[in-house]
Amino acid sequence: MELLDRLALRGDLVALKSGRLIIEPASGADVPDDWLKLHSDELALALATRASIPLYKYIGYTVGSYGKHKADGATLRFVSMTTGEEVYAVYNIDRDRIKDSAQGKAGSKLSGKQFRITEKMALYKLWLRAELPEPDRKYLSEFHRVMGRLKTVLLTMRVSDGVADKNTIQAVTVPTDGAHKNRGKVGDKTGEEVGKNGGKITGIENPAKPSNARHTGEPDYVSDKVRLKLISKEVSKDALPSSNTFNTTHSINTYNRSTTPAAPQDQSVDDWLNDYDPTQSITQH
Repeated sequence: MELLDRLALRGDLVALKSGRLIIEPASGADVPDDWLKLHSDELALALATRASIPLYKYIGYTVGSYGKHKADGATLRFVSMTTGEEVYAVYNIDRDRIKDSAQGKAGSKLSGKQFRITEKMALYKLWLRAELPEPDRKYLSEFHRVMGRLKTVLLTMRVSDGVADKNTIQAVTVPTDGAHKNRGKVGDKTGEEVGKNGGKITGIENPAKPSNARHTGEPDYVSDKVRLKLISKEVSKDALPSSNTFNTTHSINTYNRSTTPAAPQDQSVDDWLNDYDPTQSITQH
């Protein structure tokens, strides 16, 4: 049984809203940050897969001059959380220096990956569809400084031959499924009521390591080892947990709490749930 299903049986609410994972435990307790870093991708991917929504992460950008007119552009790169496939979309930007400075004369190209945009450009519209806060106007002239914020949002988009339709890129929202609506009792209150006052919304500055949620039997399935390698090579090392990837197929008997706690990859789903909320006992299936 997948981790998402186990949380649903406990009466916990799990959903994706505006590109971020939301967990509201029926117990009303906060979800530990370390636990979220290890399992947020697995839960997000399970939700999106069941809703038949492709899930992507932004991994970076490059700048250049494209076409016969050498127009300034930024190539944004994204990676599929299901297959590890890398896709891209190109946006118009402005790289011309406005005035003379110690770095160069007016009209020359800004150095490195620096660029600016206007509110009429498609990249600004992407920003709004990603449901990120509108950047201060001062950042429009230095938009490269805020691009990392896209890594905090899980995205969906239409893709053809490795090219993303830039007008379809947006933050993903997947409401909780019917199984989560049957919330359990917590004292005299329903889990639904308690969950509204507790829980945790993830918003990690750099994304955690992608999950090992398996989707066998699908034609585009890529093994966990290959997929994680493809994704992790583009994601900041600071964003990745220090432990190795975990495996949901381990036996529930591989962990003994009377001994030194096992690494996440050696724990069962029940062990993960106990780390997530040790106040509740889990019925094993």
